[in-house]
Amino acid sequence: MQSIEIANLFVQRHGNDLYLTNLKLNKLVYYAQAECLRNTGKSLFTDEIEAWDYGPVEPMVYYAFSSHGSGRILEPYSPFPSLQPKIAGDETTREIVDKVAKQYGSFSAFDLVNFSHRNGSAWKLAYSGEHGVKITEQMIVDSSDGIVKPCESRKIARGIKTAEKNFPNAFRLLKDS
Repeated sequence: MQSIEIANLFVQRHGNDLYLTNLKLNKLVYYAQAECLRNTGKSLFTDEIEAWDYGPVEPMVYYAFSSHGSGRILEPYSPFPSLQPKIAGDETTREIVDKVAKQYGSFSAFDLVNFSHRNGSAWKLAYSGEHGVKITEQMIVDSSDGIVKPCESRKIARGIKTAEKNFPNAFRLLKDS
């Protein structure tokens, strides 16, 4: 199976209820791979994952959805409009995608970037700032990815609400400046 089939499954099943961007979709596909490796000992897809500046990226997924920029993705990718998009279809894959969407879907793309950059992550083990550095399956297994889950209190939105509560005039002052 290819990573684009997993990405298309996320878009098909969760594109209307999650705000999927290329950045967020890449993180969800990565965490689906980590989840599958943890639960089954097998990879979900065969494409290589790379450690880019903003976290783990599946280049095929990135380039397929690059025309969206940072905008929302609502339709699965197909290289030709007349062709049906390739979408993963087995029950186990759907269960993994749904589980990852439930666990990680409420986080913004940048919440997931920050989470992927934490100590103990496979990205942290692999990232060197050089282009094309691979995150191997062994790195994922050796990491805490798929074990440690993101915390609600670490969301950017939660931080803004806390700041608004603790400093009620701060945003007004910023707005008026």
